[in-house]
Amino acid sequence: YVYPGRPDTSDLSELASSLQSLVPGLNQYAQQEQKKLDAEDFAAGEQAYLKSKAALKDAVNKGLLPAGYSPAFRRGYQQSELRVTGLSYDQGLRQAYQQTGLATSDDPQALSKFTSDYTAQFLKDKTSGFDPLDVQKVLMPAIEGSQANLSQYHSARRAQIVEQGNLANTEVEISTTLDNALAQSGDVDHAKLGAALTGQLKEALSNGGDAKTYNQMLVDQVVAKAQETGD
Repeated sequence: YVYPGRPDTSDLSELASSLQSLVPGLNQYAQQEQKKLDAEDFAAGEQAYLKSKAALKDAVNKGLLPAGYSPAFRRGYQQSELRVTGLSYDQGLRQAYQQTGLATSDDPQALSKFTSDYTAQFLKDKTSGFDPLDVQKVLMPAIEGSQANLSQYHSARRAQIVEQGNLANTEVEISTTLDNALAQSGDVDHAKLGAALTGQLKEALSNGGDAKTYNQMLVDQVVAKAQETGD
């Protein structure tokens, strides 16, 4: 008795191996196609928000979005909305700042506390329903940029207010010095008066005042007193 020979499977084996070698390529192609579709859906979501200007939930309820939209479409829609939310934050932060009078505060922590409290409430009110990763990626950089801009503005405004206060105080001091000198009996000692005024001016400038502004103020004060007294 002769056992039958095993069937020749070499062709089938080669076919299986060949198909197996194609799998990575097919997977890569499928991934590339999916990325392409996701990119198209993401862009469509962005455009849909710019057209509707409505929150995602409201747009769905109003039938403004296509049925069965993809996760990529949702990301595009909401990231576009978050960019607009960032602009809203910037405008609201500036308006709230102007209403606080913080520019006149001497507390170095006042601005930090203000921005922290405002931001916490804003995020609580405006980010419900958004993917936290989208909030971190899109909205937070906008918020941080707005805070940095406000900090620069606040510093410049504080310096301006301090300078205005110093100028006003120096103006009062100079006016008082002129009045005292003119109120004395006898002729005015112009050399002594000039030295006193120069000393006051130098002291003001040592605090960072603008020389041109202070010099003009001194000249205006002296001219005004001379016209007033005829001296």
